[in-house]
Amino acid sequence: MIGEPPTTTGRRPASADARILAGTLLAVAGLIHLKATVDHAGEDWLFAVLFGVVACAQLALAVAMWRAPVPDDVLWAAAVVTIGVVVVWLASRCTGLPIGPRAGHTERVGVSDVFATMIELVFLAVVCLLVRPDGRVGRHLGWLSGGHAVRLGIALASAGILAAAFGGHMH
Repeated sequence: MIGEPPTTTGRRPASADARILAGTLLAVAGLIHLKATVDHAGEDWLFAVLFGVVACAQLALAVAMWRAPVPDDVLWAAAVVTIGVVVVWLASRCTGLPIGPRAGHTERVGVSDVFATMIELVFLAVVCLLVRPDGRVGRHLGWLSGGHAVRLGIALASAGILAAAFGGHMH
């Protein structure tokens, strides 16, 4: 009907709010990784390129999610890559990475990288809500619609942007 919002086949109406929230989370994580690109540019060109690729991918998917529903296979791929990013971050803080100028040495935990990881973990939960609304995670996130999604998005985006601006890179 005229005037009704577009619906996505097989998804609940709340998915539009969750999709915008997921896009916002990715955009903030992408901005934090963009700053990490600049921070690492003088240390190691490979890490700078990797951070740049992650940042561009996150920002591009964020824009795509704001514009229209993204296919489930793209969301699953984004979730897998996001898990990889979180695992690399954990490894760099717990055991140190096997490559780079500080190979084998652990990185210090910084404010901006903690927020990026936290935001990415919330993104993973929202992807579960979008792809499997009746799954184990999706059932518990059904409340994430309308005002709740907006408030959570504003809070995490604000904290993430502040963390990126004032957090700094730690060694």
